[in-house]
Amino acid sequence: MNAAAISMGVKIPNESRLTSSVSLVGDMKALDMGLAVTIEVDYIKGIDRDLLQKVVDKAHEVCPYSRATKGNIPVEILIK
Repeated sequence: MNAAAISMGVKIPNESRLTSSVSLVGDMKALDMGLAVTIEVDYIKGIDRDLLQKVVDKAHEVCPYSRATKGNIPVEILIK
């Protein structure tokens, strides 16, 4: 997120926090399982919510993990 913010000319305060949770989903009995990811970004005071959303979207677009799993697993991004 910091790299995306820098590329956009946005300063992210040091107290920013992002949490990722990975879940095993599907039918275990049928051995039809997969992964789902939820990314929670704590709202950052002093940054417009729309601008923060743009930074988060850019970060998701350029993140190596996000690019590697694009279209393969569901990802939910929440700004709290």
